[in-house]
This record gives sequence, structure tokens and C-alpha cells, in this order.
Amino acid sequence: MFLLCLGASLATKEELAANGGYVLFPSNPTFESHNVIPSGGVVTRAAVVSVVITLVGTALSLLCTVALAYSPVLPKLP
Repeated sequence: MFLLCLGASLATKEELAANGGYVLFPSNPTFESHNVIPSGGVVTRAAVVSVVITLVGTALSLLCTVALAYSPVLPKLP
């Protein structure tokens, strides 16, 4: 299954269409489909949103943890 996915990702659109979407060993391997992903669009936007949400969530979690852990270590006030 992995080889089939790898073969399909290295095949051209025309070769995939001619073979019904299944190509194990492409006749002319190309990285055209791999260049589409970082060129901008839905996938790039989704990756940026995921990174931003992860960073903001981690910062907020760290802030809450520090705030809640700080009071137990304070000496008792009179």
C-alpha cells in the first residue's frame, strides 16, 4: 500500500488518469505533486493555523501552570 501511494505521488496527472489512479512504478517520475503543497493555498494555511494554535495553547497552558503553582510555594502571609 505504501509503494502504491509513493508511486502515485511520483506519477504525472496524465499517467494517473490513464491508469485509473493506480501507478506502482511511474514511467517518468516527477516531484510535481510535492511542489504543489508548499506553494500556498489550503494546505499551507492549515499548517500555519495549526502551528499558531499550538504555540498559543502552549503559552496559555504554561501561564496557567505557573500562576497556579506559584501560590503554594509562597510563605504564609501574616
